[in-house]
Amino acid sequence: MSLMNSAKQKTESFLGKYMVPGRAGKGDGLYRMVADSRGADKKKIAAAILKLDYSVFLKTKYWHLVALQVKNDAGWRCSSCGRHSGLVAHHPYYDLHGYEMFHIKDLQCLCRECHERLHGLRA
Repeated sequence: MSLMNSAKQKTESFLGKYMVPGRAGKGDGLYRMVADSRGADKKKIAAAILKLDYSVFLKTKYWHLVALQVKNDAGWRCSSCGRHSGLVAHHPYYDLHGYEMFHIKDLQCLCRECHERLHGLRA
């Protein structure tokens, strides 16, 4: 199999596994997802992510795994107020959207209240 064919197959396999709606399953995890991306075309993966409506993106296994890692790295605490409940992963900026799994440290763990306040949805 040629290198190009292999990258195409790895890319399609990655998209089929992680860019579908659903929660992370047993044995899944960020590091597994990163390992599964080896040999795939990361630009094509990012392009597929960017084509998704953001509300659909938030339901993908990819985002669920990334968000779990962000929360775990933050000790399951809001980085703004320290609350333990209602946690979400937040993009402070979107330059790396599509490459989140390689830039976990650029995301923030926030509780829903702080996240809504940040977006001007709460006073």
